Amino acid sequence: MPPYASYLFKHALVQDAAYSTLLREPRRALQARIVETVEKQFTEIAENQPGLVAHYCNEAGLIDKAIAYFTKAGQQAAARSAMAEALAQLSKGLDLLAKLPEDRQRWRLELDLQVILGKTLIAAKGYAAPETGRAYARAQELWEHLGEAPYPDAVLYGRYVHHMVRGEFEVGCQASQELLRLAQQSKDSTSELVGHRNLGISLLHLGKLAAASEHMERALHLLNHTEHRFSSFLSVADLGVSGMAFSAMGLLLLGSLDRAVRRIREALAEAVKINRPHTLAHVQSVACRIQTVLRNNAALSDQAETLVALAKEQSFPYFLGEGLVYRGSAMAHYGKSDDGIAMMREGLAVHRSTGSAWLLPHFLVLLAEAYESGGQAEMGMTLLTEALSAAEGTNERWCEAEIHRLKGQLLLATPAPDQTVVETYLRRAVVVAQEQNAKFWELRAATSLARLWRDQGKRDEARALLVPIYGWFTEGFDTRDLKQARVLLDALS
Repeated sequence: MPPYASYLFKHALVQDAAYSTLLREPRRALQARIVETVEKQFTEIAENQPGLVAHYCNEAGLIDKAIAYFTKAGQQAAARSAMAEALAQLSKGLDLLAKLPEDRQRWRLELDLQVILGKTLIAAKGYAAPETGRAYARAQELWEHLGEAPYPDAVLYGRYVHHMVRGEFEVGCQASQELLRLAQQSKDSTSELVGHRNLGISLLHLGKLAAASEHMERALHLLNHTEHRFSSFLSVADLGVSGMAFSAMGLLLLGSLDRAVRRIREALAEAVKINRPHTLAHVQSVACRIQTVLRNNAALSDQAETLVALAKEQSFPYFLGEGLVYRGSAMAHYGKSDDGIAMMREGLAVHRSTGSAWLLPHFLVLLAEAYESGGQAEMGMTLLTEALSAAEGTNERWCEAEIHRLKGQLLLATPAPDQTVVETYLRRAVVVAQEQNAKFWELRAATSLARLWRDQGKRDEARALLVPIYGWFTEGFDTRDLKQARVLLDALS
C-alpha cells in the first residue's frame, strides 16, 4: 500500500514503448529528478543500492556521478566477497570514463576506480595476474599526475604486492620503502604500519631475516599502540592480521619457536574473528607454510583442507593453488606419494596460471620431498636444481639453505653417492643459514652434516658442529628437528 507500493510494467516491451515516447531531454530531466529525490529523500537507497543510482545517473547524463556510484557499488560488492558483481559494476564505471574530458576531475574519479579494481582483481584473478598489474600501474600513473593525491598507501601497496607475487622482490622493496618514506614524512601511522609490514615481508623472502624482523615488529607495535584505520581502498585482506602471520614465519626461521607458534595461533584466531574470507585465506596459507617447515604433517593436513575448501567456495585461484600443493604434500608424507604428487602438480599449475612466481622454490622443495618419499630421489634432485635456479632468478632466498641440504640428502639416497659432493651441499646449507641468521635451517643442516660425519667416523667434528646450534634453542617448544638433534647428540656422547 502507498507510500510503500512498488509499480511494475507487466512486460518489458510495454516499458520500452512508454520510455521511447519521451524525448531525450525530458527523459534525462526525469532521470535527474529521480537521482535528486533518491539522494535527498531516500538516502538508504543511495547508500545500499549505489548500482541502481548509478544507472539513473548514467541515463540522466550525470556521468561523473554515475562513475562515483558504480565505484561505490563495486566497493560494496567486493566487501561482501561478491567479486564477479564487483568487477561488473567497476567495468561499467570504466566504460563511462571515455565520456569525460581529460582533466583532474576525471583522473580523480578514475584513480578511485582503478584502486578498487586492483584489490578486487587480486581476489578474483590473483595478485600477479596481468589485469591486476595493469590496474595498479594505471593507478600509479594517475596518482603521479595528480601530485598531492589520496591513497599513496593503496597505490604503493598494489605495486608492492603485484610485483612481490610475481617474484620481483626488489621492485616490491622499492615500493615499500617509498610508502614508508611518505608515511614518516606525513606522520601517518597507518601508512607507516603498512610500509613496515610490506618491507618486512619483502626482506623476509630475500633471506634478510634480521632486518625483516625489525620492520615486522615495528609494524605490530604500531598495530597495537597507535590509532590506525586501514582505508577501504587498500586491500581485500586485513593487513594487520596477515602481517602478524608473516611475522610468525620470520620468528620461526630465526629460531624463536615458542613466539612463532603463539603468534600464528593469534593470527588465525583474529582472522576467524574478523570473518573476512580473503584475510582468512591469507593467514591460513602462511599457517600451512609454517607447518611444512615444522614438519607437522597432521596440522598441515587439517590446515590445507580448510584452505582448499575456502578457496573453492570463494573462487580464490591464487590460494587454491597454494592449498592444493600443501594438501598434496601432506598426502605424500602419509604414504600416498603418487596421489600427493599428482595433487601438488595440479596446485603448481593453478599457482602458475595466476602469473605467480612467489614461493616457487618452496613448492619445488616440497615436491622434491614427495618424490623422495616415493623412492624417486633422482627426480627429487632434478626438482631441487630447478628450485635453486628459481631462487637465483627471483632472489627468493628464504629457503635456500634447505634446498642445499636436501640436495645433499637426496644425493646420499642414490646408489654409490659421492660423499665429497654430499658434504659440499650440506656445508653450503650450514653457511647459507648462518649468513641469513636462520637458526632453524642451521639446526636442520647441522644435524644432517653431523650425521654424515658420524657415519664417516668424525664423531668429534660432528659433536663440535651440532652442540652450539642445538644449545641455542632454549625455549620449551619441541619439534621433530630438535628431537632428531638430541638423539644424534646422545649417540655422539
